[in-house]
Amino acid sequence: MPFGFNDDLTAGQLCTPTEWSVLIFLIPLFVIILMKTMVMNIQAEKLSLIEWISTLKDTSVIDKLLKLRDDYTSTNDWWNELKQEELDSIERGLKDFEEGQTQSDQTARQLYEKYL
Repeated sequence: MPFGFNDDLTAGQLCTPTEWSVLIFLIPLFVIILMKTMVMNIQAEKLSLIEWISTLKDTSVIDKLLKLRDDYTSTNDWWNELKQEELDSIERGLKDFEEGQTQSDQTARQLYEKYL
């Protein structure tokens, strides 16, 4: 009998509890396989680009690639993604550190252990 069409099902059920337990196991497995495949494809593309770049003789193309890299690096720095509130918090923390207003690791652990 095809998956999902079981005579033992009651109205509104898509599959039996046994079929659900199999799905609960298989879905994460499929996601992992898909993610690994995507990562492997990205790695293959990177290697292909490296091979292509290594054969370039036109310095203008190399200059454009270097500019692209520099632009990407400067615009994708995580620091540039922080909100002003987060930057202010970091600055306050650095100021506290410089002024010696710090707490021990043990104090921090006691304070935040319920969240860890």
